[in-house]
Amino acid sequence: MSYLNDYEVNATNIPLFNCSKVTIDLSSGVNKLPVPSFFIQICMEEIKRQAFIKEYAEGAGLELLVESLKLFEKINAGIRPAYIDKSRFANNLCVTTGASTAIIHLIEFLSIKCRNYKFFFIGYNYFLFFQTMKRYGLDYEIIVSKKKDSIAPSVEEIITRLNQENASVIIFITMPFNPSGEGYSKEEFATLVKYISNKGDSMLILDKCQVDEINNPPYEYIGRVIIEENLEERAVVLNSLSKTRSIAGLRIGYMYGNKEAVEYSILKAKYSYYCAPQIFIMSIVLDMVLRNMFIYNDSEGEKKMILIAYEKLIKKNTRLEFYLMSGRSMLKRMNDIYLSYIEEVRSNYKLIDSNYKYMEFKLKRWILEKTLRRGGLNCCIKLCGTSTLRQVEFCQEIADKLGVLIMPECYFNGSVIRQSEEPFWIRITLSIPGEQFCIGIDHLAQYLNRRDIVDFDKGFIE
Repeated sequence: MSYLNDYEVNATNIPLFNCSKVTIDLSSGVNKLPVPSFFIQICMEEIKRQAFIKEYAEGAGLELLVESLKLFEKINAGIRPAYIDKSRFANNLCVTTGASTAIIHLIEFLSIKCRNYKFFFIGYNYFLFFQTMKRYGLDYEIIVSKKKDSIAPSVEEIITRLNQENASVIIFITMPFNPSGEGYSKEEFATLVKYISNKGDSMLILDKCQVDEINNPPYEYIGRVIIEENLEERAVVLNSLSKTRSIAGLRIGYMYGNKEAVEYSILKAKYSYYCAPQIFIMSIVLDMVLRNMFIYNDSEGEKKMILIAYEKLIKKNTRLEFYLMSGRSMLKRMNDIYLSYIEEVRSNYKLIDSNYKYMEFKLKRWILEKTLRRGGLNCCIKLCGTSTLRQVEFCQEIADKLGVLIMPECYFNGSVIRQSEEPFWIRITLSIPGEQFCIGIDHLAQYLNRRDIVDFDKGFIE
């Protein structure tokens, strides 16, 4: 079976190390914080009624879910409920088996439609982007910041580099950034989108899998800016319904924007004979209702309009028994649990902030640089005495000696190991229960304290 190992390395082109001894995860990027109790309650109701799970979805996804997502994105983009039907924004949308499938379908489409374009990734990104780019032989470049405490380049740095390209380009950006947790203000993002809009037929690919509408900053301006700059048909937005909800195993993602790209993904799903999971649909829909309500938290009238819009949609797209499950009493039910739901979600992000501060305090002797968080689940740090050339070996030793997983920068920059003895970036995942996170950070601090980290080859010092 050795050929399978060769295939795995060639397919991913990622330096792999053995994680068999890992007991504490500080870096996988998975959200392991509690699932909101209301979400679980609706899941149980759905299972009891055996709703949805006895059906297959169409290629674009279950109609109720697709239409709810369109409504969700329109409201996020600032389109008031009274004008929803007149807006074309997010009308081209399909559900996928996780956001990973959306990434693969999209890049395969771009390899056909835009093969001669130059692709630019803004900052470090999820390794699957680079894996798929290499699979289809596409030409890409990563733009990173030259400033201290930053991986994400400034908008000025991006535009300076893109001005050197005469032809149209494809821009990939993640908001907030993964792995670094950085992000742009609305003004910065608007400047970048306006530039892309005016640069020939250039396209924007935006991954917002770590956007949480209840977190601060909520990044609700993403859709608004795309609309304001008339980039709807030259943008594709990717998102996940599981990352921010702590339900990674649910595997439901979606994409919207450019009509051809979305239709290509739907076609792939149809001819592959698979569809996104058909479970916990009502939980997801009602979760979107509450998040849309939060955007208009100060307007009772708008919140009521949002509830009416979703109630109408649910009644139209489900059988009577499913409608009665949540739709008939939606106005009262959502208002009753709204505040407690918001508080539960916020409590998770308070823990993320607490974990970040704990990491800063315990590792302050060794942290040379750290990224400025503007949302998301992760941040990045550089530790003194580490070497970019030996980053994989360092992380392997941490896994072997401590049972702690930390992931080096080569996982997020296309597997490039810079020829440098300078310290390298490490992703730290903050969405981990507090006790487990603190134990992992304590182990790392003790290790660094006991080890002559400047001379890596001396190994672990007892």
